[in-house]
Amino acid sequence: MSLSLCQLPITTQRSEPEPDLAIVCGTHNDYRQHHPTGADCRLIIEVADTSLEKDRSKAAIYREAGVQEYWIININEKTLECYDFTQTTPTTQMFAADARMTLSVGDSQIEINLSTILS
Repeated sequence: MSLSLCQLPITTQRSEPEPDLAIVCGTHNDYRQHHPTGADCRLIIEVADTSLEKDRSKAAIYREAGVQEYWIININEKTLECYDFTQTTPTTQMFAADARMTLSVGDSQIEINLSTILS
């Protein structure tokens, strides 16, 4: 089971960033005494308008913390930057506003139509 957190901190070795959205493994009860760590996060999403370069610099922090996947929704260019940290060599891909993303969370598949987010 997973829960999503909006603008609440996650704990990393460097800092406690507050992503715009995080899909975290576990339940609310699991985090009553502490914030989730990067390893608890299936996906972190930042929405970038004026913060694009700052959000790109967070990729290294999230990767080192054990986050599986990091997305930056670029409002100005209507694109999604997808950082996949589950591979031996992390990958970065760009997706246009008409793309459909599939996210595996536990045994579930979530399909996200980017046009509904970026329109």
